[in-house]
Amino acid sequence: MVSLLAKARALETEGISTYIYSGCYEMPTQSITGSVKTDIVLIDKVIGAGELAISDHRSSQPNFDDLKKIAAEARVGGILAGKCGIVHLHLGNGLDGIKILTEILRSTEIPSKQFMPSHINRIEHLLIQSMDYLKLGGYVDITSDFYRTKESPTTYSIADALKLYKDNHVPIDKVCASSDANGSTPVFDMEGNLIKIGVGSPSILYMDIKQAIENGIVSLEEGISIITQNPAKALNLYPRKGAIVEKGDADLVLLDEKLDIDTVIARGKVMVKQGNAVVKGFFES
Repeated sequence: MVSLLAKARALETEGISTYIYSGCYEMPTQSITGSVKTDIVLIDKVIGAGELAISDHRSSQPNFDDLKKIAAEARVGGILAGKCGIVHLHLGNGLDGIKILTEILRSTEIPSKQFMPSHINRIEHLLIQSMDYLKLGGYVDITSDFYRTKESPTTYSIADALKLYKDNHVPIDKVCASSDANGSTPVFDMEGNLIKIGVGSPSILYMDIKQAIENGIVSLEEGISIITQNPAKALNLYPRKGAIVEKGDADLVLLDEKLDIDTVIARGKVMVKQGNAVVKGFFES
C-alpha cells in the first residue's frame, strides 16, 4: 500500500491525475493507517476500498457479513472525507457471481452506488446477473482485452457486452470500462490450470470502445461516456472530471476523423500531440 501511494504521487508529479483504493484481494484487507475508513479520511489519494476478490478461486471467500462490513466502513470514510467511498470488486468465474451484492442491496441500507463489480464480462452468467444489478441502480465495470476464445467460450468483449445490454433494454449510464493496465492478466484453461500470464495494456481500452462505436452498438457520446463521465460520477469526481465545464480539470482527448486519438491534454497541459507523446516520465527518453 505504501509503494502504491508513492507511485500515485510520482505519477501526479509527472502530470497524470491519480487516485487509489485501500486494500487488496483478500479479507481482512490491507491498509496504511490501520483501517480502510481512516485511510479514506486521512490520505488524500485514497478514495475507496479494493480490489477485493469475490467469486474467484484465488479470493479469501468473503461472506455476506464481510462485504457488508467493508462497505459500511468505506461508506463512512467517504462521507467524512467527501469522497466516493466505493468498494471495487474483482469478479472471478464463480457461479454465485454478484448475487451476494444484490442480496446486500435488497436487505440493508447500503446504497447501490457503494460497489463497483469489475470484470463483469469475463463470463456469460456474470453479465446476465449484471443486468438486474444495473436495474437496481448499481454501477458495473467491464474490462477491455476480454474476447471469446477456445479456453473462454462465453467471454464477452466490451462491444459484445454493450450489445447484450442494448438488446435487453438495460440502461448503460452506469456502465464503466477499465483496462487493468500494466496489471497481470492470467489465462486459465477449462480445468483451471494456469496457461500463461500477460500484461494489461492501457491502449486496448479505447480500441475496444472505438470498436463498439464503429459497429453501431453505441453512439459516440455513449461510448465516450463509458470511459469518462460514467466513472467520474461513480467515483464522485464529476464534474471536475468527466465533463467539459468551467473550472474543470481540462482533461481533454481530441480525436481525428477516423476516431483515432490525436491530442491528449491533462489538466490543461498538452501531453500527446498528433499521436506522439510530447511529455514523458522522468525515466523515459
